[in-house]
Amino acid sequence: MGSGTTRKRNDSVIINRPKTKKGSGANGGGQDQTQYEDMNTICPPTIKIRLNSQKLLPEGARLILENENILFSGQKVGLLTKSQFTTVTQCITEGFRYPGEVVSKGEHQYGLFTRK
Repeated sequence: MGSGTTRKRNDSVIINRPKTKKGSGANGGGQDQTQYEDMNTICPPTIKIRLNSQKLLPEGARLILENENILFSGQKVGLLTKSQFTTVTQCITEGFRYPGEVVSKGEHQYGLFTRK
C-alpha cells in the first residue's frame, strides 16, 4: 500500500494483532514465556464460499453470517463447513468481523467475507 497520500478505494489497513500464548520456560525454571501466533494465518483476510441460492442474487448484496448459515434477506443461501465455522468463531472472539457480499464468477455466485 505504501505511504503515499493517494490510495485505491479498495485498499484497507491490515494490522496483525498478536495472540499471546503461554508456554513453559526453556530453562526449566517454570517461568512463563510469552510467544505470539500470527493472527493472519489463524484469521484469514478473506473467506470465499460458494452460494447455493435458487435464484440469482444481486452482485455486491450484503450477506450475514448467523451461526454456520449464510443469510441474504433472512433466507439461507449458503453454509459454512465445520472448519470454517470454527475459524470464524475464533476470529470473532479475537475482535475481528467478517462482513460479506455476493460476487459472481462465471456461472457461480460466491459469498466473499472480508476481515475487518
